[in-house]
Amino acid sequence: MEHWMNLLVLVLICLFFSIPDGFADIADIEDPYVDIEQTTAPNGINFVYAPAPSAKTFSIKIRVRAGTLAETEKNAGVAHFLEHYLFTDSRLKNNSSYLDLIKELGGTGNGATSSLETVYYAKVPSGKAELIAKMFGKMLFNRTFEQDRVDQTRKPVLLEIGEPGLMAYLWRTGFLKIVYPDFLKLPDFWQSEFGLEPIKSTSLAAEQSNTLSISAHDLKTFYDEYYHPSNITVYFAGKFNSETMKSIAQKWFASTPARKGKTVEQRATTIRKSPFLRTTSTSGTPRIAVGTKFWDATLEDLIVIDIYVEYLAHRLMKEFRNRKGETYTARGIVNNVKNFGQAVVTLETPAAQYSNNLRYIRNVIHEEAETGNLTEEQFAEAMKLYSTHYNLTDRDSSTALRLAENAERNNKVFGRSGSEFLIFKSLTFQDFTARLTKLFNSNQRYSVLLRPPLVWRYELAIIIVIFTITMLFFAKMKLTVPFEHSKVRLVRKLACPPLHLIEIISLSLGSVLAQYLSFGIRWGFFKSNFIQSSVLLSDYLYILIEMAFIIVSCIIVLKLTVRKLIICGDYLYIKSITYFAKRIPLTEIKSIELLHLWEVVFSMHRLSGLGFGQRFSYYDPLFLRPGLYLRFKDGSSGFFSVKDAATAIDEFKQYLVKDEAKLKIAI
Repeated sequence: MEHWMNLLVLVLICLFFSIPDGFADIADIEDPYVDIEQTTAPNGINFVYAPAPSAKTFSIKIRVRAGTLAETEKNAGVAHFLEHYLFTDSRLKNNSSYLDLIKELGGTGNGATSSLETVYYAKVPSGKAELIAKMFGKMLFNRTFEQDRVDQTRKPVLLEIGEPGLMAYLWRTGFLKIVYPDFLKLPDFWQSEFGLEPIKSTSLAAEQSNTLSISAHDLKTFYDEYYHPSNITVYFAGKFNSETMKSIAQKWFASTPARKGKTVEQRATTIRKSPFLRTTSTSGTPRIAVGTKFWDATLEDLIVIDIYVEYLAHRLMKEFRNRKGETYTARGIVNNVKNFGQAVVTLETPAAQYSNNLRYIRNVIHEEAETGNLTEEQFAEAMKLYSTHYNLTDRDSSTALRLAENAERNNKVFGRSGSEFLIFKSLTFQDFTARLTKLFNSNQRYSVLLRPPLVWRYELAIIIVIFTITMLFFAKMKLTVPFEHSKVRLVRKLACPPLHLIEIISLSLGSVLAQYLSFGIRWGFFKSNFIQSSVLLSDYLYILIEMAFIIVSCIIVLKLTVRKLIICGDYLYIKSITYFAKRIPLTEIKSIELLHLWEVVFSMHRLSGLGFGQRFSYYDPLFLRPGLYLRFKDGSSGFFSVKDAATAIDEFKQYLVKDEAKLKIAI
């Protein structure tokens, strides 16, 4: 019995040591790119073939380099509309669409429009590969544009993006451009660091508004300009017969005549060679995103940086989640446009541990990447972890399609038609650390920090309330004119819209004015890394300054809005909606007249001394109601749409006429 127990223990020990660690040896991994083939037809169209003989499905994808960046304000939405339209076709029977046919073949498909491109894709059982490839060729080329079908397509497009609302109407009238012009918009990361155009060059309101009027001619014009063969790439992936598929590609795609046209590309026009830092606070879950920005990267650089941020995120998961329970998930993310972009690790963290965790991550990046102190053991671990990208667990068409897109991108951006895996496999420790120190340095640091409040979760809201009350209190102290209520002799309101409407309009105008006035401050805060390094400056102080501009701007606008004319003692008070009142001695009034608006506007003599704001307050939209025209001894004048002005002038007369020789009153 003891003999059998010893034998069992020996077998278990052997089995334990024979269990793999979950990673295949890199030398034993098959190159997943080895069978990918890229060709360019004489007409300029690009083909990428990614066969996967063991797959059960076939995937096709068409990429057209034409997205929202190809649009202007006049044709906003046309790229997305065209994507929908091309799935319809009057040549199809029973009023079907290509999406219906894809589903009937047992597959799935769709389209998508982004800033740089529009894609059309489908995935079907491998036995339908040839049929779906021909179908996509028919869908893409030799198209006609019929207005009735355009009108029919318009409805589902609007259901997706939403019916035009008030904002779309305001955009159509040009009002939004006045209220919030493009130059007031702060640039995002890509604009500020690399000079790229905004990812979304037109607004949703513009797209909704234009979708109502897009015509067949608009679609055809956009199609002719951007859907030319040299602007198109077709991917075939999964299980298919290579010779047959190449024949289909030649007949249905490459036979289309070559023609010139436009394309959409993004280039780094300016490179800001200093750290990118943005700091704000949140009452929700704090978040850390730190890493590096890079430019002029090679394919080797891109692979190295992707390996490292994925490896770092993996270790942070062990440190912060598994050991401390201080995050939900850590992710390594590389976002690049061609050979420039950002590489970051991002994670959530409790407020109490925010500073410590941020310091820990920055120290790790500094020690390993910036100073090149990554160890050989860490390099080997990072390589083994990243090798799962190439040691594929399946050979489905979706995986083959992803590889095909990677291969085409590497060829287009870096001019490398060879295998990405072979580059990965050839990386050495010395080469890896040398590239890391080039990609990570103090001038290229990237940080976007969503910090917790300084003390209490809702402290910023309380600070804003206290600050607003304080500002209004001081405004009242400074703007209120001494006023003896016991000496009030006459009060006349101006004929104007409802007070609440005036307040809403005035506050809206004040907010718009604040945007213009505070633009320089916002730009300075945005650009200064010193300010962005402190949440107290970048968030709290910034918000209070913005609030100050809004309050001051609203007071300025409300100050110009006259609500009452008051005679108190020996003074005429021109009272605004807010605290402000202009005080004029009655002895300074030279004359008073009852006039219609046109009698003032078309008289150079009367118009010359007229000022705006508190000296011109006329609200009658039909311009029919007469008002009181006051001329002062200093040559200035005022015009006010006082209620029942014909009666009001008599009331003013009894207080103003003390010396007929000094004051002329005309009715």
